Amino acid sequence: MLAPVWGPAYVGDAGPSDPLVSPALADLTGLPPLLIVAGGAESLLSCAERIAADARRAGVPVQLDVFPEKVHGWMMLPKLNETRKAIEEINRWIAERLSGEAD
Repeated sequence: MLAPVWGPAYVGDAGPSDPLVSPALADLTGLPPLLIVAGGAESLLSCAERIAADARRAGVPVQLDVFPEKVHGWMMLPKLNETRKAIEEINRWIAERLSGEAD
């Protein structure tokens, strides 16, 4: 659910059920492998989990990394150890796919 104040600014002319606004409502068939990083206290954690589950059902390889107790936007804080760990995992995940070493 979008916050009443920010909702219209985020959605613009689209509707809240538009998959471009709410990726959790999208058809994920044919997507490349996904890495989803979320905080355990993330306001959109259930959406991240839903996207991961829907992608798996659509045959898309998915890795969902949840960092406990982290809130929405936590990765914008570069000095957090968890942010550094997440960036290292993102770099590793991308490097594996570029090198052909991924599952």
